[in-house]
Amino acid sequence: MNSRGARTPAEAGPGPAVASRAIPSAHVALLDRDGVVVSVNRAWRHFGLSNGGSATTGLGRNYLEVCEHAATHGERIGADVAALVRAALDGLDTGKRVTYRCGLGQDQRRFSVYAVPLPGRHRGALVVHVDVTLERLVEVITGADDA
Repeated sequence: MNSRGARTPAEAGPGPAVASRAIPSAHVALLDRDGVVVSVNRAWRHFGLSNGGSATTGLGRNYLEVCEHAATHGERIGADVAALVRAALDGLDTGKRVTYRCGLGQDQRRFSVYAVPLPGRHRGALVVHVDVTLERLVEVITGADDA
């Protein structure tokens, strides 16, 4: 602790930037307490550029609103993801993940998304999308397919 009783950076543990670099292949967005995307990692930016968007895709947008918009337009997964994110913004780590399809035809992939609460004065959440296409393919090939 410093002279004012606050935790030093070393005592506070790794920050969101360190956390997003710890999982370099995952697409990670840092949300503020209201659900607005304030930062994204390199993998998120690359995915945006590779899929017709930009490196700043999502920055400044409210993640919950995007999920809710998808849900009202027939994407049930949007409501599930919004619930995960809302829980994380409320400080709850549910340990749940939502798996969804992304892309069309041969380019279709599967992702698993989860949200991690970031407590403290500048609370928010990390939203992490992990490509699980290979794992899903192995499940199908080995007969462990549950869907």
